[in-house]
Amino acid sequence: MIEYYNVKSKYEAMFIEESKQLIEIFRNEIVEIHHFGSSAIGDHTLIDSLDILPVVKDLSRVLEYQEEMEAIGYQLIHNDLEKERNVMFVKSSGQLNTYIILVERHDFYAIDRRLAVRDYLRTHKEERAAYTNLKVRLAKQYPNQYDMYKKVKDDYIAKLERVAIEWYKLNKQFNK
Repeated sequence: MIEYYNVKSKYEAMFIEESKQLIEIFRNEIVEIHHFGSSAIGDHTLIDSLDILPVVKDLSRVLEYQEEMEAIGYQLIHNDLEKERNVMFVKSSGQLNTYIILVERHDFYAIDRRLAVRDYLRTHKEERAAYTNLKVRLAKQYPNQYDMYKKVKDDYIAKLERVAIEWYKLNKQFNK
């Protein structure tokens, strides 16, 4: 018998717990925190990551908290402040990777592009199903080739992101 569970509530609970730890570490540096990625859209299978987007006052101060992040199991994997304008930490536990991508509060594009895809997939059932089907197909096609899986998925996401951003901009204007 196949067991079904509510993906959204399971990952929302995990998001809340991780967020509490991040707020404890970064304290007043965090101005807002968002759950995004596959685990934030619900109705989604093959979730292997929890993606969290803390928006901070000053990105250059984030590395001051690296030791505290390492103490709770995170490793710094990206801190190219010149090119990407984010700092990324990852924690692996079993089959799940938790990604913390910190961006500065004035980097509206970095924030909006992630929230646009999340909100677009939450409200467009057909697109959400297509994305889920793609991930299932790629997992079967590239079971031991994560680089290929990621490349094809990232190409799809880039196209999806363009559509989602336009949709998001329109909805932001109408929802003011």
